[in-house]
Amino acid sequence: MYIATAEPVSSSAIAGRPEIAASSATVRNEMAFLEEAGLLYQPHTSAGRVPSDLGYRFYVDHVLAAPAPDDAPALPDELDPGVEATCRLLGDLTRYTALALIPGLQEHRLQHIELAVVGRDQLLAMLVTDNRQVLHSLSTVEDRPPAPQLRQLNDALNEAFAGKRLSELTYEAIYQAVLKVPFLTRRFTRQAPELVRRGLEQDPSASRLYLEGTAHIFEQQDFSEMPKLRMLMSALHEEAVFESLFARSAPGEIQVSIGAENPHPGLDNCAIVYTSYQITANATGHVGVIGPRRMHYRKVLTTMNAVVRNLNVRMGQQ
Repeated sequence: MYIATAEPVSSSAIAGRPEIAASSATVRNEMAFLEEAGLLYQPHTSAGRVPSDLGYRFYVDHVLAAPAPDDAPALPDELDPGVEATCRLLGDLTRYTALALIPGLQEHRLQHIELAVVGRDQLLAMLVTDNRQVLHSLSTVEDRPPAPQLRQLNDALNEAFAGKRLSELTYEAIYQAVLKVPFLTRRFTRQAPELVRRGLEQDPSASRLYLEGTAHIFEQQDFSEMPKLRMLMSALHEEAVFESLFARSAPGEIQVSIGAENPHPGLDNCAIVYTSYQITANATGHVGVIGPRRMHYRKVLTTMNAVVRNLNVRMGQQ
């Protein structure tokens, strides 16, 4: 009842439900017992009761049954495993705000590297990662190599670094690979590592928090008070908060963080359901759904489970 109305629930309201075969006095005694156990509390005198963080925790851990297959939402025929696409899907299906932590590319692996001639005196460095990101930079060179040497250089770079983490493409490592290509000028041999490194510098190596469906926050009565809303919005702009939270989950493991369990005071009035999943063999995505503590836990957990399970199956088939 409280999840639906956000209003404290009285004993008479519960006793009046057709499925409850107990008097108001009996319900009141049970609610008093639950309050003593810390599962409910009374926000003010003469009000009904509302669940505490401990009450929500007990509900999530012990009352909710495992989701049945028939409860799973209808998913698109083709799921994009990208973190941003998964975040959008979760926001659309749950009608809460979805968030994703998008890591920098430094721990992704290089799939292909190419130096290509552009115009009369420019070279384009392109680096393709295992999650289909393309990093590139355009540089002016005074003595670019002829086409046969450029092909040799590309072959040497791909032989040395394809499958390696981007963090392993240091200046010295690239320089050593370039040295294996004969007949390059000394100037270009020293310049080539800089061309590649400029492409890498297009990657913002810090993690980035991506939000989808923030308008749903303003639809929730729980966030109608401006001070609470201001603190929540402040928390949503601190990537480190969610880095520490998402680090608690292993791929495929769905976690629920409720109220004061969250790592920021601006999230004290929130519940966050989150998980990690494999985007590629070497990259992990982190996604979550944030809403009020009285969120529809069954719906969110079922949706998260269906989406991540489907993505993991697709990854296993690749």
